[in-house]
Amino acid sequence: MVKVNKMIHGFHHIAISVENIERSIGFYKEFGFEEEKRFVREDLKGKAAMLKLGDTRLEIWEFEDGIAPKDNLSVSKLEGCAILHLRLRIWALYTRS
Repeated sequence: MVKVNKMIHGFHHIAISVENIERSIGFYKEFGFEEEKRFVREDLKGKAAMLKLGDTRLEIWEFEDGIAPKDNLSVSKLEGCAILHLRLRIWALYTRS
Protein backbone atom coordinates (compact mmCIF):
# COMPACT_ATOMS: atom_id res chain seq x y z
CA MET A 1 0.00 0.00 0.00
CA VAL A 2 1.28 3.49 -0.88
CA LYS A 3 0.64 6.21 1.67
CA VAL A 4 0.71 9.90 0.68
CA ASN A 5 2.52 12.08 3.21
CA LYS A 6 1.26 15.60 3.81
CA MET A 7 4.68 17.09 4.30
CA ILE A 8 4.57 20.24 2.19
CA HIS A 9 6.43 22.81 4.26
CA GLY A 10 6.80 25.78 1.95
CA PHE A 11 7.63 26.97 -1.52
CA HIS A 12 10.91 26.05 -3.16
CA HIS A 13 10.61 28.76 -5.80
CA ILE A 14 8.21 30.84 -7.81
CA ALA A 15 9.07 31.74 -11.41
CA ILE A 16 7.94 35.01 -12.97
CA SER A 17 8.62 36.75 -16.26
CA VAL A 18 9.90 40.31 -16.26
CA GLU A 19 10.49 42.98 -18.87
CA ASN A 20 14.06 43.79 -17.80
CA ILE A 21 16.04 41.24 -15.79
CA GLU A 22 18.76 43.66 -14.64
CA ARG A 23 16.26 46.18 -13.34
CA SER A 24 14.25 43.42 -11.67
CA ILE A 25 17.31 41.97 -9.92
CA GLY A 26 18.05 45.42 -8.52
CA PHE A 27 14.44 45.80 -7.40
CA TYR A 28 14.36 42.51 -5.49
CA LYS A 29 17.77 43.12 -3.95
CA GLU A 30 16.24 46.21 -2.32
CA PHE A 31 14.00 43.79 -0.39
CA GLY A 32 16.91 41.63 0.74
CA PHE A 33 17.04 39.01 -2.01
CA GLU A 34 20.51 37.80 -2.99
CA GLU A 35 21.46 36.57 -6.44
CA GLU A 36 22.14 32.84 -6.30
CA LYS A 37 22.80 32.03 -9.97
CA ARG A 38 22.08 33.03 -13.56
CA PHE A 39 21.47 30.90 -16.60
CA VAL A 40 20.51 31.17 -20.27
CA ARG A 41 18.08 28.92 -22.14
CA GLU A 42 18.71 29.30 -25.87
CA ASP A 43 15.81 26.93 -26.63
CA LEU A 44 13.44 29.29 -24.79
CA LYS A 45 15.10 32.45 -26.07
CA GLY A 46 15.38 33.57 -22.49
CA LYS A 47 17.69 34.28 -19.61
CA ALA A 48 17.00 33.85 -15.93
CA ALA A 49 18.30 34.56 -12.46
CA MET A 50 17.57 32.70 -9.24
CA LEU A 51 17.25 35.03 -6.27
CA LYS A 52 17.16 33.82 -2.66
CA LEU A 53 15.66 35.26 0.51
CA GLY A 54 15.86 32.88 3.46
CA ASP A 55 14.50 29.52 2.30
CA THR A 56 12.51 31.01 -0.59
CA ARG A 57 13.75 31.48 -4.12
CA LEU A 58 12.41 33.71 -6.87
CA GLU A 59 13.28 32.72 -10.44
CA ILE A 60 12.96 35.68 -12.80
CA TRP A 61 12.90 35.29 -16.57
CA GLU A 62 13.40 37.75 -19.41
CA PHE A 63 12.36 36.46 -22.84
CA GLU A 64 13.52 37.94 -26.16
CA ASP A 65 9.96 38.55 -27.35
CA GLY A 66 8.66 39.48 -23.91
CA ILE A 67 6.74 36.21 -23.40
CA ALA A 68 7.59 32.53 -23.07
CA PRO A 69 7.56 30.67 -26.39
CA LYS A 70 4.22 28.96 -27.09
CA ASP A 71 5.75 25.84 -28.62
CA ASN A 72 7.87 24.81 -25.65
CA LEU A 73 6.17 22.36 -23.29
CA SER A 74 8.49 23.12 -20.37
CA VAL A 75 7.07 26.63 -20.02
CA SER A 76 3.53 27.65 -19.15
CA LYS A 77 1.21 28.46 -22.03
CA LEU A 78 -0.39 31.34 -20.11
CA GLU A 79 0.98 34.29 -22.07
CA GLY A 80 -0.87 36.98 -20.18
CA CYS A 81 0.16 35.81 -16.72
CA ALA A 82 3.39 36.81 -15.05
CA ILE A 83 3.81 33.62 -13.00
CA LEU A 84 5.26 30.75 -15.01
CA HIS A 85 5.11 28.06 -12.36
CA LEU A 86 5.02 27.36 -8.65
CA ARG A 87 7.08 24.67 -6.94
CA LEU A 88 6.34 23.36 -3.46
CA ARG A 89 8.95 22.32 -0.92
CA ILE A 90 8.18 18.81 0.38
CA TRP A 91 9.91 16.26 2.58
CA ALA A 92 8.54 13.11 0.96
CA LEU A 93 5.45 12.57 -1.11
CA TYR A 94 5.12 8.77 -0.93
CA THR A 95 6.23 6.08 1.50
CA ARG A 96 5.79 2.34 1.35
CA SER A 97 4.24 0.58 4.29
